[in-house]
Amino acid sequence: MFRINSQERKILLAIVFFFAFSLLISRIKGRKTEIPFISSKPAVRHIPLAGINSASFGQLISIPGIGPGLAEKIISRRKEKKFQSLEELKQIKGIKKKKFKIIKSYLRLD
Repeated sequence: MFRINSQERKILLAIVFFFAFSLLISRIKGRKTEIPFISSKPAVRHIPLAGINSASFGQLISIPGIGPGLAEKIISRRKEKKFQSLEELKQIKGIKKKKFKIIKSYLRLD
């Protein structure tokens, strides 16, 4: 793989020690500390709910998980037949269970 010399190893150990010590001190003081780059909580975004049958292209691509291609597929599908439920989004190629779970909280049936 890759090799690190003794000086790089010392620096790496010092960094690990610093983070471990910081977490230990914060726990002792009773504060909950989260390291942002390893947090399991999703970022909170305040995007108004978009109506699946009326949302514009721009509104659709502002939703996490929907890019330009998927927005086009959604618009194309609703031109053929209006959505009767959000579950019908799963019929669109590119929207599986995981993606549906992400995008459904940003959409509403209209």
